[in-house]
Amino acid sequence: MVLILTIIDDSICLYKVLIMRIFASVLVALLIVSCSSEPFQANKDNEYLVGKWTVVEVDDADALVHQDAFLNSIINEQFKENDVLEFNSGPSFELYASDNSSKMKGQYAITEGNKSVKIQLPDNHIIEYSITEKSDNQLKLDVKTAGEVVNLLIEKQ
Repeated sequence: MVLILTIIDDSICLYKVLIMRIFASVLVALLIVSCSSEPFQANKDNEYLVGKWTVVEVDDADALVHQDAFLNSIINEQFKENDVLEFNSGPSFELYASDNSSKMKGQYAITEGNKSVKIQLPDNHIIEYSITEKSDNQLKLDVKTAGEVVNLLIEKQ
């Protein structure tokens, strides 16, 4: 009887050690992933988007308000047709309503190869839009966050 209790006690201890090792491994993996993501680096010398762009089309039909993407949803709702998105030389951008009032401003960064643009708002919230060229003066910006898909078509003025 004592032998059986000893075996059971040893099994429970091994189980606890296994759980602790798994927990420690997951914790280390999360730490590595969070530390390896690139910090936001504002645009310095990429002139790809510099200028004024008119928002020609806003397609948010697939947008769903997901609890993890609520702030992104609020930001994406700022874009309306005929708004003007101005990217300045350097890191700043501003979104103007059709009546020329400022709706949103912050900094932007263009990824290598002009594949996406990240916008950072004053509260440090960042949204990344993939860039697809539609024509010489039109670009499609797509954002895909948890529970949300928003497509913008912008045209160079």
